[in-house]
Amino acid sequence: MNKFNTLVQDLQGDYSKIASYLSNPEEFLKSYDLSEAEYNALLSKDFDSLATLTSDNELAAGVMSAPWMHSQRCTVKP
Repeated sequence: MNKFNTLVQDLQGDYSKIASYLSNPEEFLKSYDLSEAEYNALLSKDFDSLATLTSDNELAAGVMSAPWMHSQRCTVKP
């Protein structure tokens, strides 16, 4: 599994990483070796981009269904 998919999986259940992401998403994501597209997809919470980048709709849907994803910045409505 590539680093991006591992990060996406971690953001579904690793509470310390979720807390770090929520505290400062930009800085948290900069600590990973992400492409610009990966960084932007996670920061903008863009399901289509996440699905394309992970090559796994279920993984992308899992991230998007996480409670922390549904905020005022979320582009997908629960």
